[in-house]
Amino acid sequence: MADLYDRMHQTTTAFLDSYKQENVGNDIKALSSSLTPTCRRYYLPLSMLQQAPVLAAGTGNEEYEQQM
Repeated sequence: MADLYDRMHQTTTAFLDSYKQENVGNDIKALSSSLTPTCRRYYLPLSMLQQAPVLAAGTGNEEYEQQM
């Protein structure tokens, strides 16, 4: 169980650090560095999706990087 926790902690920390790295180094690709190529990002709250249904499909890594 500790191994699973450690791996989850490492992955979460790497993901959050990518935002810090992007701010410091202006490297937008850093935002996706710890994610799989097929990762999809979704927007919340759900009420927002009523205003912009296109967001319900989520965005891939490249789309997200372009938006940022």
